[in-house]
Amino acid sequence: MTSLPDPLSLDIETRQDGPDLGYEVVRIPTDPTTPGSGAVGEHSFVVRATRAGDRLAGQIQVALEQAAGKTVTTGVHCSPLAHRSLHLDAGRHYFPVPEIKQIMQLMAWARLNVLNLHISDTHGYRISSQLHPEIVAGQHLEAEEVNEIVEYAATLGIEVVPSFDMPGHLHKVLEPNQWAGLKDDCGNLIPGALNILDEGAKELVWDLLDEVVDMFSAKTVTVGADEFLEYGTRVHTLEQAAKEKFGPRACAADLWIDFANQCVERLARRGLKANLFNDGVHVDALVMPSRQADIFYWTRWGAHMMPPQRFAQLGYRLHNWDGQSLYFILREPGNCQIPTFESVWANFDPNIFPDKAGTFRTEPAGANFSVWCDQPQTMSGQEIITKLVGPLFAFGQILWPTGRRRNEADTKALLDSLLSLQP
Repeated sequence: MTSLPDPLSLDIETRQDGPDLGYEVVRIPTDPTTPGSGAVGEHSFVVRATRAGDRLAGQIQVALEQAAGKTVTTGVHCSPLAHRSLHLDAGRHYFPVPEIKQIMQLMAWARLNVLNLHISDTHGYRISSQLHPEIVAGQHLEAEEVNEIVEYAATLGIEVVPSFDMPGHLHKVLEPNQWAGLKDDCGNLIPGALNILDEGAKELVWDLLDEVVDMFSAKTVTVGADEFLEYGTRVHTLEQAAKEKFGPRACAADLWIDFANQCVERLARRGLKANLFNDGVHVDALVMPSRQADIFYWTRWGAHMMPPQRFAQLGYRLHNWDGQSLYFILREPGNCQIPTFESVWANFDPNIFPDKAGTFRTEPAGANFSVWCDQPQTMSGQEIITKLVGPLFAFGQILWPTGRRRNEADTKALLDSLLSLQP
C-alpha cells in the first residue's frame, strides 16, 4: 500500500490575487533589509492565483521541487491543457469513499482536475437509486457519500463527472428489466444492450440519467455510447428502422448515434455538457454526433471507425484517451494491462491520437488516463492505487510539467520526492 500525504496539508502560503488562469510563484526574502543578517539569502515562497485549484497546483510545485532539492521555479505557470482527467471504473469494481479520496489525492499530486467516475457496468450499478432500487448493487455509494466525494473533490480543484454508459454496458440496469433489452434476430437478448426502438426503455435510462445528474450536481456527463453492438452484429429491426428514418443507405450504427444525440440534447436542455466515445461513429456514417458533445477518442481498432483527423476536420472537440498507452486494465491474473511510469513516459504524446493507418497529430481539448476493471476480483482497491502512482504521475507531468521540467530524470526525481514525503 502506498500512502501519500494529503496535499491540502501543505504549509505554503497562498494569496487569492494572482492570474485568472494558472498561478504565479513569488520568492519572498526573509530579511531583505538588514545587511549582515543571518536571514539574508533565505527566502520563502508565495503562490498567487484566483482559483483554488490553481493555488493548490502551485503549492504542489513548490513542495515537490523543494523535496527534490531543486531550485523552485518562480513566475507564472499555466497548464497547456485545461482538461486533465482520470477515468475510474467504479461500476465493475466497488471503491469505498476512503479509496476514492486516496485516488483524488493522487490526482491532485499529478495535477489532474477531472475525475470521470464510471458508476455502472457489467458488474454493478454502484450508486443508490430512489427510482429503481432493484438495479442497485449490494456494494454501492449512497447519495450522501456521492455528495461527500464531490465536495472533497472541489477542495482539490477536481470536477467529478459521472460516467453512465448507454445504450450499451447496461447489464445491471437491464437484468431486472429485461423487457427493455434489445434482442438479436434469433430472439435472444443481447447482454447489456438497450432496445433503443422502445420509448419506454429509453425513458427508463433517461429517468436514471436525470437522477444521476441531480445526485452529482453535475455540469457534464459522460454518456459514452460505446460498444453497443459488436462489429458485424446484425439486428434486422434496427437496420430496418434506420433505413426508414434516415434513408436506404442507413444502418444500425446511425440509429445508435441518433440515440446518443438524443441523450446529448436532453442534457443540453438542462444546460449540461456531454461526452461521447468515438467507436460508434463509422467512416460511412450518415448520422454524426452532436457538435454539442466532446469526443473521447480511445481507439481505431477497425478500419470501419472514423479516424481522428476526420473528427478534427469537422470541428469536434477531441480528447486523447489513448487506449494503448493510457489504459490500466484488470483482466484475469497474468493478463492485465498495467502501464508504468516508464511506459507512459516513452509512449504517450497528448498530441498524437491512435489510428491504425498511422498517427495523427493535433492539439486536443483534453487527455485522460483510464482504470478499467474488467475482472474486478484480480486486484483490491489498495493494490490498484499502489500500481497507479507511477503511471498517473508520469501522465500528469507530461500534460503539465512541474516547474517546466520536461525530461524523464527530473520528473522521476520529483516522483521519488513525492514518495519520500510522510503522510
